[in-house]
Amino acid sequence: MQNNYSAEDLRAIQDHFNQEQNKELLITLIEAELNSDIIQENEERVNQILQRTDAAILSKVQEKQKKRAPLFSSNFYKIASAAVLVIGGFIYFLVHNNEPIKQLTVSVPYGKIIRLTLPDSSKLWLNAGTTLEYPEKFSGATRNIRLKTGQIYLEIKHDETKPFVISTKGVGVTVLGTTFDVKSFEGENTTVTVASGKVGVLPHGGESILLNPNEQAEYDINSKIIGKKTVSASDIISWRNRNLIFKDQSLGEVLSTLERRFDVEIEIKNKSLLSETVNIRLADESLEDVLNVLSFSNHFKYEQNGRLIIIK
Repeated sequence: MQNNYSAEDLRAIQDHFNQEQNKELLITLIEAELNSDIIQENEERVNQILQRTDAAILSKVQEKQKKRAPLFSSNFYKIASAAVLVIGGFIYFLVHNNEPIKQLTVSVPYGKIIRLTLPDSSKLWLNAGTTLEYPEKFSGATRNIRLKTGQIYLEIKHDETKPFVISTKGVGVTVLGTTFDVKSFEGENTTVTVASGKVGVLPHGGESILLNPNEQAEYDINSKIIGKKTVSASDIISWRNRNLIFKDQSLGEVLSTLERRFDVEIEIKNKSLLSETVNIRLADESLEDVLNVLSFSNHFKYEQNGRLIIIK
């Protein structure tokens, strides 16, 4: 309405609505705006825009008018004006969507697991120590969120026209609608594990790989290399139910998980223990029970003083 659009802006919107899949959307927008006060209040400005608009676009609107006579019979000139406003972005793109989309951040404290529903109705579970950034509403061609640190399990609502994209340390993840897990804690490798559907993983500066159910991609933060292997997805995502399943993981990784799960600080005297391999399956056990199992199988003793646990 302020006449500050460029020729490139107008062509871009015209090209968008010239696409077959977007033509019906254009008519829907025209119908919605026909009785808008903004058209009545700016009739002179609308007429000026109309005089400079591509006649071919107006002819398409006129064709629609003939097919929908009961709706458009009152005043074709006003209808064409509304079409021009929509095509130019002056109503729908500027008036209604002029404000920047607010970015929201959620951080999960140690000892907690929370569930979150995104604006598109997708469901997320956030593990302890997770920080996630997401928009108040999704706009544009993709649905974008950012995992700053932590672990999330996602049930993504299917939308083949708007891919869901997660950015995190070292990789980007793209899906249309599926269930999968992304783990990317500070100082640890990034992993993507698929429970159902297909997931595309693109390492920064590398070639993308496609994951199927029970496949996992692991991005090595030191070598910058990504690999793929077969895993049990149900084991990986069992943390949602507060189960603890570790398979061929180092004791150091296990202790980091326990710190987040139980909100404690673990100090280990003998650093050589950190590289020992752990294979255990535990349900929702107490910290004491977990430490007793670990100490027995990995041959160490421990003592606890409040939130501090010292492994000897």
